[in-house]
Amino acid sequence: MKQLLVIFFLVCTGLGEWRQSAEIALPKGLQINDIAFGSAGELYLLSPTSILEVDNAAKNPLYIETIDNGRALTVLSDQLFIIGKDGQLHTLTIGDDQGLRASSLSFGGARQIATARLSTESCLVLSEPANLTFIRDNKTIGSA
Repeated sequence: MKQLLVIFFLVCTGLGEWRQSAEIALPKGLQINDIAFGSAGELYLLSPTSILEVDNAAKNPLYIETIDNGRALTVLSDQLFIIGKDGQLHTLTIGDDQGLRASSLSFGGARQIATARLSTESCLVLSEPANLTFIRDNKTIGSA
């Protein structure tokens, strides 16, 4: 019976090691405020000072853009939407040289941002204290 338990333990340990995925090496002292995944599985990290993309091959974060006090992040196709510490909504299009663009929308207590699909169109959903705000094309389309 002991031999059977030892063999079972070794098989379980081997399967656990086989299924373990590779780790991502982040610089020491890097504070991460939010993470988001793109439609093709890209991993984006938001720190208080910058936006990073994790390269799958190198397993290291690549610098994308500088931001001042980023708080929340979401991805919709090739666009990153960021809520700054000041509550303003910022947009960054991947592969576009224009850089980070601030919108005219500002939210006092927005802590989280996500994307939602409404029929054929997508919108942003901002979580504020006791309120959800829905945004499409840099316009508020409703709240709950």
